[in-house]
Amino acid sequence: MRKFKYNFIPVLVILLGLISHCAVDPEDDLLAPKTNESTSAHPIHGWLWAFDADATSCQVFHTEDLKQWASFSMDMHPVMRVFEAGLLNANLNHSLWMAKGNQVYAFTDGILDHSDHGHIVLPIVHQTITLSENANLVHHSRSSNGQKVAFADDAQQQVVIIDVQDGTVTTIGHGSAHSAAILAGDYIITTAATSTGEKWAKLIYPATGEVEKTLEIGAGAHGDVYDSQNNTAFIACSDGIYVIDITAKQVKKKIPYIEAGRTNFLYQATGEPFAVGLHKTESGTSNKFIRLDLANETLEYVTIPDAQLDWSIAAGLFALAREGRIAVFSDKAQAKIYHVVLATRKVTTLNAPAAAAPVAVSYDGTHIWALSGQKVSRIYVPDNKIEDTLTVPAGTDWIWVTTYKTGAELFDNAKHEF
Repeated sequence: MRKFKYNFIPVLVILLGLISHCAVDPEDDLLAPKTNESTSAHPIHGWLWAFDADATSCQVFHTEDLKQWASFSMDMHPVMRVFEAGLLNANLNHSLWMAKGNQVYAFTDGILDHSDHGHIVLPIVHQTITLSENANLVHHSRSSNGQKVAFADDAQQQVVIIDVQDGTVTTIGHGSAHSAAILAGDYIITTAATSTGEKWAKLIYPATGEVEKTLEIGAGAHGDVYDSQNNTAFIACSDGIYVIDITAKQVKKKIPYIEAGRTNFLYQATGEPFAVGLHKTESGTSNKFIRLDLANETLEYVTIPDAQLDWSIAAGLFALAREGRIAVFSDKAQAKIYHVVLATRKVTTLNAPAAAAPVAVSYDGTHIWALSGQKVSRIYVPDNKIEDTLTVPAGTDWIWVTTYKTGAELFDNAKHEF
């Protein structure tokens, strides 16, 4: 069961004095249920975030004691969801960002990161930013160093860039009613609205807001990643994925789709060599996904026989492990979850509590959480076994999990405060 290390108490007492503003006594949290209790043979410490779109709220549960420890009022776009950005508070806390309409929300992820070890602490609000009433934030990105986040404001045809530390907002006009907002090295890249048939991408220098280069790409731009290792951007269009060399400010190549359909979404962990593309077809489901090799600028289709995968992430049926090497798909029609190692394309089929169960995944992909009704089941991947279940509010739509990195010790105590 739980194993807590107390030999670091002298150091932790000092640390507690520095960050005591993060500590919350669980006895003061009247929402914490008393009925959940982990029976895990393979415990994992972290936080499970349960989002309710109708109630515009998020409840945060500890993944080992299974109690609710925090409640936030917030909302987010159902497709774009949540993403991680830079370190806060003396570079100890990773930040989580999300937005909808004219509201931006940021939270600490609940883990103090000391590089070689970490400490569990209660997540707290970092920023709540209200933009102009007419704003409608959709697509987003983060800078490679994590210190800037950007959102495309479709309603006002501009990009909103936010400083992760202090919340300072910069806006840049670009002239598209549904755009990318790619923070790519020294530039931000925007694209023509998906449905217009226009075929442009603009490289804009944020300091001046000036368009330095307009490039011709395919129509129907939607879905993108930035490869910081090679300073290239990949933009999914109707006829393929266009590769932009940021240094040369030119389109380097087009990677055509090999099969019918396209991808509308590309996902990658910063610095990792592969991105995942969700395969959009006329039927709305597919038995495959796209693996995009960023260094070699190639794509291939990974087939999962008999699977029915959703091309949209609005229902939360896809998750990418925080380290970026494991992709998780929930089958839309069968009570199955697919765990995929991106480097080897190895697929492991797991038993799910229900078909079309929204999923979340641990940092290294060894634990998966699946939502069915009010129950969230944690599956230990090596054993293909549900090890514990916690109860979440009735309106929960999808889930997210923050855990610590592989190979580094994580310290926790009964109050989750240091």
